[in-house]
Amino acid sequence: MKLTNGEMKLLLSMIHYEDGYYCAKVHYYNPNTKDESNHHLTVQIENDKVVKLIFSKGGWLDEDHFDAPKLNRLGDATVIDDRKYKYSVSDLEDGECD
Repeated sequence: MKLTNGEMKLLLSMIHYEDGYYCAKVHYYNPNTKDESNHHLTVQIENDKVVKLIFSKGGWLDEDHFDAPKLNRLGDATVIDDRKYKYSVSDLEDGECD
């Protein structure tokens, strides 16, 4: 079955992530030092927004340090914290990371 453009747009607009914890691929970038790396981090989603990044060695970033970005249709979002560090979130999977 082939979908029309309008049907595809409607279908994509209906994508919704349940509130909870997800394991995500996160690309980190520090614009001051140009350091960058890839990690799998647990992220908390509320109302289709990334509200918390939880680091595997302890600690987290939450809305005290960034404005919660909305996930796009592909489940991706970019978090920029109060130090201007950039965290590109993608590939969400149900549940916390190991």
